[in-house]
Amino acid sequence: MKLIEAVWEKRNLGVSCLEIVIEKKDEVGDVLSAISERSEEYMVAKVPSGRTDILLGLQTKGFQFIETLFEIKAKVSEEPQLPEMCKRFIKDISYHFADKNEIEEVIDHISEGTVFSTDRIALDPHFSPKIAGIRYGNWIRDVMAQEGSKLIITELYGKRVGFVVMQKKNGYYDPFLSGLFAEYLDSGYGFVNPYCSQKCLYELGAKKSVSHISSNNYKILNIDLMFGSQISAITYVLVKHSED
Repeated sequence: MKLIEAVWEKRNLGVSCLEIVIEKKDEVGDVLSAISERSEEYMVAKVPSGRTDILLGLQTKGFQFIETLFEIKAKVSEEPQLPEMCKRFIKDISYHFADKNEIEEVIDHISEGTVFSTDRIALDPHFSPKIAGIRYGNWIRDVMAQEGSKLIITELYGKRVGFVVMQKKNGYYDPFLSGLFAEYLDSGYGFVNPYCSQKCLYELGAKKSVSHISSNNYKILNIDLMFGSQISAITYVLVKHSED
């Protein structure tokens, strides 16, 4: 079990935050005892699938289930797998690395709170989509300050349709945030981002990508699976607010 004082969330959410990462070897009694001694205003517990005892135990202590996270892994290749119905678009798909002005434009766009509606912060009545947008904007700034991180702008027919933020980690990349610009949210162009992401990662010399997708965002999960990604782990996420 890891107890992480998420001090960065104070800036993002305005409350003290504790992240509880459950490991498969943990005993339910030890977990419940440890959290009973904590007083953070907002607590997030991440429970690996198969630990139903801890999942149920946390709920007796006021934790509420909010989402399932799917860890998605994909091998990077020169020509990504593309669903048959999307192959006719290949010659019209492109991307470029964002410059400083474009990075700030993406951050401003996300911070408005209109891009992501399935995030656990956006869906939590204690917070809001606006707070979720600001949180993501801060996150992008932090990630882009790290060596190797990239933000690409994806294009179809020469028009900018979306963006992907990729964080370089030990031996792989995590395309941790992907979205379409507001005018394309209902366009059906969701396949453009994973295609460009894989092409870009090949260019960067990456061998694999690892990302996490919420069960609240099943459309993106389906698209990633269509591109040949595989689910490698499942984690249940529960939250507790101090006034609950």
